[in-house]
Amino acid sequence: MDWLQAWLCPTPAHRVRVREASARIGKARLVIAGSIGVGVLAAAPWLGWWTVLLFAPIGAHLVTVEYWLQRSHRPELIAFSSLMLMLGMFGLSAALTGGPTSPVLPWAALIPAMATIRFRLEVGLALAGVAAVVIVGVGFASDPQLALDNPVPMIAAVVMLANIVGICVALMSGELEHRDLAVLDPLTGLLNRASLDSRATEIEQQARLTSGPVSVVILDLDDFKQINDEHGHERGDDVLRDTAEEIRRTLRSYELVYRIGGEEFLVLLPGVDL
Repeated sequence: MDWLQAWLCPTPAHRVRVREASARIGKARLVIAGSIGVGVLAAAPWLGWWTVLLFAPIGAHLVTVEYWLQRSHRPELIAFSSLMLMLGMFGLSAALTGGPTSPVLPWAALIPAMATIRFRLEVGLALAGVAAVVIVGVGFASDPQLALDNPVPMIAAVVMLANIVGICVALMSGELEHRDLAVLDPLTGLLNRASLDSRATEIEQQARLTSGPVSVVILDLDDFKQINDEHGHERGDDVLRDTAEEIRRTLRSYELVYRIGGEEFLVLLPGVDL
């Protein structure tokens, strides 16, 4: 799963965003779960009351996923698996409620929209492509002839998918730009002191829930001033960048390193004892 983690969150800032998105997406998730429930109940007299049971797992999953995110050292995998599971549920529901003409088809747009709140642009676009394939695939797999005779509902669902993702990407791009300026050290690309407090608080809460250990490593570079004095600040900057890369390379995806001073670094190791 290392390749998937690296694709979802290639930098420490991306991993922090996955965790901190919970505060932004929490209310939205409740609204989504509630609106799905109301919609299913309202449509049940026409689609059949058995559909309430069909959508119940989706609502339960939306309500409980935060519980698992807070207890995991790899929240990006939990969040991504959650989105893929929901997309599969929507596909199954669409197949059982009309296939190419199912009213559930447009709901697939929720998946990449939620992904753009938590993940980087590439992940949201990839899930948008998967959702489009699911919409068309469910239609033709359920009833190929009906899909050919009346492709309009599938076309409308894909168009809505593209528009919703486009709006979400536009809204999140500005947020990401401001966020990078606020939490990243521009020289090394590491997280800075401003992002340390919230992460430390989160790790503390997680440790209390799981009764797991947390270790902190603080390190600096000996005689760093001598490098600047003898070789210039440009060479000193190169040393800091190379040091940051070497530290980052030794860590697992959920272990984060921070630059807290000129040549001082801090590493948080959840789940690791002495």
